[in-house]
Amino acid sequence: MGELIIEMLKDFPLEAQVMILSAVPVTELRATIPIAIGMNMDPIAALMYALMGNFIPIIPLLLWLPHVIKVMERYSYSRRFVKWVLSRTRTKSKKLQKYEALGLMLLVSVPLPLTGVWTGSIAAFLFGIPFRLAFPAITIGMFIAGILVTLATLGIYTLIGYVGIPLVVMIIAMLFIVFYLYKRG
Repeated sequence: MGELIIEMLKDFPLEAQVMILSAVPVTELRATIPIAIGMNMDPIAALMYALMGNFIPIIPLLLWLPHVIKVMERYSYSRRFVKWVLSRTRTKSKKLQKYEALGLMLLVSVPLPLTGVWTGSIAAFLFGIPFRLAFPAITIGMFIAGILVTLATLGIYTLIGYVGIPLVVMIIAMLFIVFYLYKRG
């Protein structure tokens, strides 16, 4: 999916590509920052453009999501997808209910897949977190995630320079295995 989007955007300036990729739920800034840095964009510029792009969907999502979900639930072909997204967000967000805005900020700030502004906005809708609390929480979480992803990306590129790609791939694979085993229990 990301490759298709990149192919569609190839004629745009790099800055616009970064902003658009950051606004899309599949890539958000978690994938866009490493892509931009890999395309030789300055890391600070990559972070700034990714933050601007990732910021674009927050307000529309928070304001329009309830109405969009009501419309989508009317149609059988989209009802299943809506139920899947909502149930997945509910099961992944037990602590969010307890801590509300703080939990929302922490959810969005974790630089892992499916924890960005799109998921945060859905979670805010599901748990009835009002806009005045959800908007700053999601925005702050987005900034934290952007900084963490940028630092991690710079660390990985520096590490590749020292030890090579195969060793870095092995380290990342081991981290994913440890994370998976930890999540299993």
